[in-house]
Amino acid sequence: MSTNLSTSTKNISPSPESSSNGEDDLQPREDEALGPYLRRVRISRALNLPDVARALIQLPKEMRISHPYLSQVELGQVAQPSRDRLVSLANLYQIPSEWLLRKAGYTLTLDEPTSSTSGIVQQILLRVEQLSPADQNLFLTMLDAVVKQRRDEKHNGS
Repeated sequence: MSTNLSTSTKNISPSPESSSNGEDDLQPREDEALGPYLRRVRISRALNLPDVARALIQLPKEMRISHPYLSQVELGQVAQPSRDRLVSLANLYQIPSEWLLRKAGYTLTLDEPTSSTSGIVQQILLRVEQLSPADQNLFLTMLDAVVKQRRDEKHNGS
């Protein structure tokens, strides 16, 4: 399920005091548990617990997070939040969902879309892996031809 969280009422862009690329400061540390990591990212995004709950209220029930529940997660009282809830948080915090899923102990597989790889790309990967090396090269050639054609159409139409 793909849900757009950009309708949040709060701007969650990285703060100016974060590093030049912003994301390095938010990467999980090896010695950091899920709860403290979530708290650090939430605070770096200048969000409080009710802000997070309000931003996620429009999502389906299984993806929502109440502020008491998030508090429990951040305090380590919830061992493994659901994948859906972690993906919701990752989208809101604008970090790769893989970071949260790994911190929570989930194993990532090729058949599950993540925030950094869309569902269609995952489907293509799964199918291409079943092809012989020669057919994979043929697929790449065909894909390159389509991309080139679209680029030429865009250029000629502008």
